Amino acid sequence: MYDMLQKTRLLRPEIMLVNNPNTVLILLAAYKGNTYVREQIDSMLNQDCDNWKLVLSDDGDFTKKILDSYANRFPDKIIRYRSGQRFGSAKAHFMHLIAHFKDAAPYIMLSDQDDVWDVDKVSKTFALMKATEKTYDGPVLVHTDLRIVDAELNEISPSFFAYSKLEKRRYHPHEILIQNLVSGCTLMMNRSLSNLVSCGVNPDKLVMHDHWIALVAAFFGKIAFLDTPTMRYRQHGDNTCGAKPLFSPSYMLAAARRSNFRPLSFQAEAFKAYYGSRLSPDDARILDAVALLHTLNKFARLATYRRFDLWKSPLARKIGQIFLW
Repeated sequence: MYDMLQKTRLLRPEIMLVNNPNTVLILLAAYKGNTYVREQIDSMLNQDCDNWKLVLSDDGDFTKKILDSYANRFPDKIIRYRSGQRFGSAKAHFMHLIAHFKDAAPYIMLSDQDDVWDVDKVSKTFALMKATEKTYDGPVLVHTDLRIVDAELNEISPSFFAYSKLEKRRYHPHEILIQNLVSGCTLMMNRSLSNLVSCGVNPDKLVMHDHWIALVAAFFGKIAFLDTPTMRYRQHGDNTCGAKPLFSPSYMLAAARRSNFRPLSFQAEAFKAYYGSRLSPDDARILDAVALLHTLNKFARLATYRRFDLWKSPLARKIGQIFLW
């Protein structure tokens, strides 16, 4: 019997977590992360609380030796997960991990490979989660602000929201459909939300995994914001997503090159396809409107933005939306 349990734990280590009602499971998705991933894992091992476990997953074998080493050194805190497949993108990797581990613990956090967490990141986020759950019985997402730092961890800005000129707490579905404010590396979701997020959607239909999670929470749950930074968000040449100040040359160039309404349209279409039976008629109409944006000419798109209040914020981004989209 003991041998059977040991083999089961190797195949399904997550089943060992389900009995603790306060466990936070951190899912770290690595890809060629040799340069920075040690600092990130070390920052988790230094957390000021103990109610967490860490899953290390690699998209390929690029950081295999590093992840294996940490799992061997800290078997009580770290689970080494090997999917046996390649994902090709962070959003596909994270969506797989959420689906696989959604029943492993009551709370899930996500981690990039190149940041550094504050020592109280887990405890502060968890405290707001528990406070929110006292007044709301359903899917809950908690997210926080973050510090912007360079590759050597020198501070660029003490606040991602201030640096990016983003308005806080815009959580109505029509707002998040057009502009996501939730950074995946800061979020925590409860089991009710992680189960709802894991609907089997093709990751190629998503703008990003955190945008999808925020949408699900906006339509069917509650979002809470901790207005303080809990980590250092490292900016370097290999960032999949990065922080760009509004009106900077890099921001303007990126805005001019992309047609943002296309991925937003495809994501809205997928959202309705997977959650249509849960939607109110009004929610279904606004999703249909966003899904059709890529088929409309410029004037028709502007009319749709106006009709459904699909505007970015602040005003500078709204103006950019009018002229660039």
